Amino acid sequence: MTDQRGSSGDTGSTGDAADSGEGVDRRPWIAVGVLAVVVALLALWLWAGSGDDGEDVATTDGASSSDATSSSTSSPSSTTGDPDGTGTTAVVPADEDPGGISIPPGASTTPVSVPAPAIETTGLVAVRTARHEGFDRVVFEFDGALPGYEVAYAQKPVHEEGSGNEVPVSGSDVVTVRMTPASGVRFTADGYEEVYPGPDRVPGAGSTVTEVVEAGDFEAQTTWAVGLADRVDFAVSVLESPSRLVVDFVNH
Repeated sequence: MTDQRGSSGDTGSTGDAADSGEGVDRRPWIAVGVLAVVVALLALWLWAGSGDDGEDVATTDGASSSDATSSSTSSPSSTTGDPDGTGTTAVVPADEDPGGISIPPGASTTPVSVPAPAIETTGLVAVRTARHEGFDRVVFEFDGALPGYEVAYAQKPVHEEGSGNEVPVSGSDVVTVRMTPASGVRFTADGYEEVYPGPDRVPGAGSTVTEVVEAGDFEAQTTWAVGLADRVDFAVSVLESPSRLVVDFVNH
């Protein structure tokens, strides 16, 4: 009896031989496929990494050096609603364009203030500085809701809230940032705990901001003084998750 399977198998073998001997070598296509997968994974990684807040933290008090705030792609400024019922809106700054110099929108020397919301005292946990092309940035980070704030130029010398002691601040000009209700300490059943572990003097990271100095933490109001090399325009904005108050000073 003739083995039909053997005949069929021979025919298949002949086809395989034709494919392997006379057909197109598939190895280059496999290499191309692997390369395409690698490129796709690299693009995905770069896209995921682009979602930073543009803080580019230069000095930190122990908090993470990269914060998730606003994306690094160019986009117009936007506003949030009125979460605290104060009748004000929070301006989210436009993302920094890495290809050129950026001027903070709305920058001026006019004082900026937002009334204290009806919240428990929020903890100030970090103070950072960073330099960008066009402005020096100062960031105040909180572990709770954003407090009310007042940002304005002040006369030197600066005096500490509560004690009245003079607080030396380097630079020809100074801007004070008062935040209420906020504090770097929190009272507990056993006394109090420090929620801000950083230094009371944070060096500036650019050519305009010389240093940021604590100028008082008294009765749920914490005050910091920003030393400046010159009197420049500034812009105030807020960032979320976590809550941050951002002050940008024009540096050119």
